[in-house]
Amino acid sequence: MWVVLVIPRAMLLGILLYCFKRNIRNLSDIVVECKTNRILRVFTRKYEPSLSTFKRFLENSSPEIMRKVFLYTLVVLNDYEFLKFIKSFIDGTDALVRGSRYYTINKDVIESMKWMKRCGLLHNNRERSMERTRKKLNEMRGYNEGNKEFNEMLDLILNNLKIYNKNVYKKIPEFEAIMKERDINYVSITFPSAVMMKTKKGRFDFAFNLQEIITENDVIITGLLVNQPNDFKVLPFVMKELETNFKILIELQKKYGKRRNYKELERMLENARYICDSGYFTDDNLEFMDKHGYKCIIMTKQWAKQINNEIRNENNIPAKNKKNSKFNHVTRVKDGFICRRGFLIELDECILVNKQKNKREEVKDSWKEHRYIYRCEHCTTCPNSQLCNFEKVTIKTTPLKHDMDNKLCTEDVLDDYNERFHHSEFINGNLKGNDGTLLLPGHDKTAVNNVTNILNTLHNIFRHKNLKGTAY
Repeated sequence: MWVVLVIPRAMLLGILLYCFKRNIRNLSDIVVECKTNRILRVFTRKYEPSLSTFKRFLENSSPEIMRKVFLYTLVVLNDYEFLKFIKSFIDGTDALVRGSRYYTINKDVIESMKWMKRCGLLHNNRERSMERTRKKLNEMRGYNEGNKEFNEMLDLILNNLKIYNKNVYKKIPEFEAIMKERDINYVSITFPSAVMMKTKKGRFDFAFNLQEIITENDVIITGLLVNQPNDFKVLPFVMKELETNFKILIELQKKYGKRRNYKELERMLENARYICDSGYFTDDNLEFMDKHGYKCIIMTKQWAKQINNEIRNENNIPAKNKKNSKFNHVTRVKDGFICRRGFLIELDECILVNKQKNKREEVKDSWKEHRYIYRCEHCTTCPNSQLCNFEKVTIKTTPLKHDMDNKLCTEDVLDDYNERFHHSEFINGNLKGNDGTLLLPGHDKTAVNNVTNILNTLHNIFRHKNLKGTAY
């Protein structure tokens, strides 16, 4: 008589938390760890979960349940009064998934796969079945020697015959839906929902854009995987996720928490200042934050270049400047610039631009592009006036972006932004493995979402321990 062993989900979660803390992220390695690690042998009562057990746990567990597990750490932190923040830091990093950039499928392959299905030639991924399919295709080539288009399709099939199997064919509706939604020509076979993006290592790979929101206490309050290769349009998704998290957090606080500070939690969310780097400095992000009344500091491109070059100069590293850019030799100040001679190039005129973008429906005046004209009054007395390009400077931008530039001219705002390096960069570094990359185990979106919540749960557990150690 066979006895089916059911391992509690809480035990599997505990195993993953323990292994993730030790930077063991590969599920196969975790299986080996369960067999050899003495602590895990005691914890599991000598049960040995298989690889398929962990896969099913990550793929079949409800993301909403895992989200609540993560948010419960915020309930505990709130009960100890550690969940207080005026500033929150938003940052993103690439989270690699197990989808090889060499194992993809495109629209031409999908069409040829449908033809294979109509002809009954799809194999079952076994060697004998593949050989039968190859033999039939070669016979068909002999009957159609003069048909160039047909032979090109056969070459396409035979060069990559392995993927022309029944399991891959079943995924075609998913492939086509993602291609249509994103207007792309190919997807990963093993992980269709992943996005091809440039990683921090400088190469292109299938990954998700992991967005994290961190408080001043280095507590993670939101983590979200988005299908965006960069940060240009992510803030609407991130802020929506944050609002959802706090609604669930208040429900959990009512049910499990000791404090009854629901209004305080809502006010913290409303009054917080959200700080982002220059990767978020786009019209889409700025207009969304302005429309919904969120307070934010988003580093502008000009300021980011200026600050980074100052840091490089302090460390005797050559500055990165665009070739022939006249802004290489000026310093940004409120409503103007300072040239190398120390003269102020100040704002003189602001003119609305006649542009199609400005004629959008329900567009605010602050979102419309204007021409900002800066002039220097000292050019007539300057000895370098004949070589100078700054007698008149024209920049096309929106009042919203211009105001953000001016905010960053104040010392307190710039100090707030500089705190980002100590918080968001620390969090991203803490989530990554020993090799400096974040590789999420799992082969579908549900699994990697659950892994993200487990990693964030782990971080907050140890952050709670550290904060308790400094509170008394």
